[in-house]
Amino acid sequence: MPGEKHKISRPSSIEMIQALNVLKRLRSSLVAGEEHTGDQIEDSDLSQDKLEDMIVQSKMSGTRTLNFSSASEETLTKLNIVQRCCLKLKSDSEERIKRSKSIGKDEFWSSAQMYLHLALLERLVPRENETTSRPWIDTFFYRASAMVASGKRMVINMEHVMPTSSMNTGFTYYTAVIAENSAAAAYHGNPGIASARMLKTGFFVTEAQKGPLFEHIPHAVCQLYASSKQIRKDTVRGALTNGHEWMFIIFSLNKDGNGASYKLSTLIQYTVINDSLDGYGDLKPVQPWPDIIAGILLDWTQKSFDDLDNDDWFEVVA
Repeated sequence: MPGEKHKISRPSSIEMIQALNVLKRLRSSLVAGEEHTGDQIEDSDLSQDKLEDMIVQSKMSGTRTLNFSSASEETLTKLNIVQRCCLKLKSDSEERIKRSKSIGKDEFWSSAQMYLHLALLERLVPRENETTSRPWIDTFFYRASAMVASGKRMVINMEHVMPTSSMNTGFTYYTAVIAENSAAAAYHGNPGIASARMLKTGFFVTEAQKGPLFEHIPHAVCQLYASSKQIRKDTVRGALTNGHEWMFIIFSLNKDGNGASYKLSTLIQYTVINDSLDGYGDLKPVQPWPDIIAGILLDWTQKSFDDLDNDDWFEVVA
């Protein structure tokens, strides 16, 4: 009909990201062709990074927003994100555990204090809903912070939102950094993305809300995807947890710009035992799992932007 206006459908966030991947592959092929002929490549004002920032930061509303909190395996497929391998604890973990227990033994948050606090939580806080996992997560981070070498400190930023409107990530529940005292103090005073980009570490933890932990793997992987884009790192490390169960993840963007891959650890579970025959006694944490979790948090935060190496708690499952 005359004068009738037709709405123009805007592409979804996933469609925009897929289009970006196509542009990246095209750009890579053009660069390869130019290098083959020996021509020089001049930097363009509309560089790949700027183009990506424009797409990630573009305002997209309603159902067109990519909601990572409801991410699924289908979401990962559309983003071309695949699991590369599984990780398991190394056979030399016993020696690592001994070192982990001894570090910071004179600090308030020593290994012994961590076990006392965990036992207190088991007596004090019933695990009825997702919000009750925070005290356990906090405890492991407090212990890890006491293990940081002299001259450095850990800073934990809780419940902050990734500043991007095209990716509705919800909360990035924990971001932990370890830096020299002055740099850590600066980040503590201004814990934003701009400050995080200047640091050499940044470990991201996603808290599972409800249901089995494995159901939240796509959400955690997408959180790492958003984090890697925001802080502009090709590789980032993180974890998925409900406080008692932990899975550790190394996320890496593909070098050709088309998608990404991740390495996922086997489940590490903090368990408790009842020391009473009638079942009404106090629940006590089982060693050495709390020391393992705290030790990994320290090590992985220090290696936030590195891929798996030989001096790691984990190795690839053959």
